[in-house]
Amino acid sequence: MEPLILTGILIVVLCVKYFKSRSVYCPQCYQRREDDDEPLCTNCGWMFVLPGSYDDDYLGDEEGGR
Repeated sequence: MEPLILTGILIVVLCVKYFKSRSVYCPQCYQRREDDDEPLCTNCGWMFVLPGSYDDDYLGDEEGGR
């Protein structure tokens, strides 16, 4: 009986993990991000890091500084 209970718990945990909402929340005010193209949180102004938008200034200093 115990293996069935443990298997059921494992299935429930995996379902919750993989089928939960893919929404992004602001780490400062915990409000859901409404527009993926907007880099700022509409509530508190937190700046989200967009894929491919890394700051090249720091990269240039490290590579060309010597």
